[in-house]
Amino acid sequence: MSRTETPPAPAAMPAEPAWDRAARILSGDVRPGDYLPETPLVTARVARDLEHARARGKAFGFEGEFSPEVERRQRDAWLLVAHHPGEHVAYLQDDTGVVVMTGLDEIGQILDQYPYEQWQNVKFGYVDPE
Repeated sequence: MSRTETPPAPAAMPAEPAWDRAARILSGDVRPGDYLPETPLVTARVARDLEHARARGKAFGFEGEFSPEVERRQRDAWLLVAHHPGEHVAYLQDDTGVVVMTGLDEIGQILDQYPYEQWQNVKFGYVDPE
């Protein structure tokens, strides 16, 4: 390689196989990087939805604030739409956010190979693209 040539980019680390990731998460090993990242679009859509809800509430005499749960539900819904539109997914939700464990191919394996106690808090669903 001459001094003017650009060295090759390092090979990307292979992604964690979907089944291994789901098994890790089901065992309780949820890592910060597992959560879907909140994008500016998600933030804007949540703000828009809450503003619309406040305006509708005000029109009917509601002057209070929404519980934090309302904003969290909106955020989680938009996170799924932003990252997995039109997909069947298995996911967990908590106060931190949403962790999508796997897609349609592995959902049956989760139900077959793990006891109910391990996946009882997992949600399974189709993410409507809007």
